[in-house]
Amino acid sequence: MKGINDILKDRILQTFRAVQSEEKWKVCVVDSKSMKILSAACKLANLFEMDIVSIDNIDKPRQSHPKLEAIYILTPCLDSIQRLVNDFSKSEGPMYKCAHVHFTGALDGSLFSDMNRRVTEAGVAKYIRALKEIFVDFLAVDSATYTTDYSFQTPANFFTCFGTTEYNRAEEDLKDIAKQLLAVCAVLGENPMIRYHRPLDLEGVENRYLPSKLAKALQSELDEFVRQNPEFPPSRDPPVGPATMFILDRTIDSCSPFLHELTYQAMMNDLLNLENNGTKYSYEYNEEESGVTTTVRKDVVLDESDNVFVEVRHLYIQEAIDKLTTEFRELIGKGGIAKTGDSLKDLNAMKDVVARLPQYQEMKAKYGVHLDIAQKCIDIFTQQELRSIVELEQDLACGETHDGHTLKNIVDRMTPLLDDPYIRQVNMGKAYSDG
Repeated sequence: MKGINDILKDRILQTFRAVQSEEKWKVCVVDSKSMKILSAACKLANLFEMDIVSIDNIDKPRQSHPKLEAIYILTPCLDSIQRLVNDFSKSEGPMYKCAHVHFTGALDGSLFSDMNRRVTEAGVAKYIRALKEIFVDFLAVDSATYTTDYSFQTPANFFTCFGTTEYNRAEEDLKDIAKQLLAVCAVLGENPMIRYHRPLDLEGVENRYLPSKLAKALQSELDEFVRQNPEFPPSRDPPVGPATMFILDRTIDSCSPFLHELTYQAMMNDLLNLENNGTKYSYEYNEEESGVTTTVRKDVVLDESDNVFVEVRHLYIQEAIDKLTTEFRELIGKGGIAKTGDSLKDLNAMKDVVARLPQYQEMKAKYGVHLDIAQKCIDIFTQQELRSIVELEQDLACGETHDGHTLKNIVDRMTPLLDDPYIRQVNMGKAYSDG
């Protein structure tokens, strides 16, 4: 079964294939937000295979290509619309031969009217060959995960929905999120039944109606989309019933963000210095060639093209290590790779064996990085006394011990951990928050 990232990728590439162009080579023009969508869903090579010779950001100064047609992938907003109009109303002539314009989401009535006015007044309508809404306004993180928050490191929606009155723009943000969730449904070909969480109606609870408001906003968007597209959702063979979408807020599980997660991918992101939102990892290993050992530094991308990562990312760390070591032993056993007397008792020994295998580059790339990651996670877990911290966190979060007994001596358990200078403050901060 295809994941949401592959489905989104197919939809975007089909958009390029569907362009009726007089020329073979074309330019792709994006804005900063739509560029994030393309980057998350496709590789540059995918776009170049669509006969794209250049990817230009409409928000920045660009070289003109008056002999090439342009495929615009734009966010439906006034800034991008005005820049589109400016591209074809310059005194020195249009930047491109013509424009095939695609918006990542729906243009509401007022925005469409404003765009029509600007295009007409500037006299650039003759350059616009096509105008479509492709509904791809979300980021696909992996095969089963997507987000409507483009900032990742600074989740702006959290503060505007749950912040103080001065910064609260919940109604406005919920409408935007509903439009993005509509794009998710359109890409998946689903008109789902919507179920939402209703938090307890306690006075003073900030924005306790958010899930119901978002559910109603999304239902309104879906109803309008189905009205304009009577054949949606597409039929399936064999027929299946509608999917169900659950809309929840953090109040349904407020403790999880403050707990250490002990699965492989979660520990990587929590304990190691990863870049690019947890997908880029740098490590060093020793490589032996002709009797000479050299230290090599390598950057790797941890995504779904790495089948080893896909298999272990959601496993409990010990299960992930067991799987890595078992598969590694099977590989070297089948190939007769390890030297007689090689000890493979721990991860470091396995890393040393991998380093001596210049003729097995693919296996080195697949297992070397994950053996290194697993070993570093275990080292930090031990050095930072995380076992004691995790057990304390779980007891505090559950209100009882793992065997159902009443909590006792909590302060006595916390004090030596708080006094230990080698334990990171962020680790104890989690336990303290739970308490």
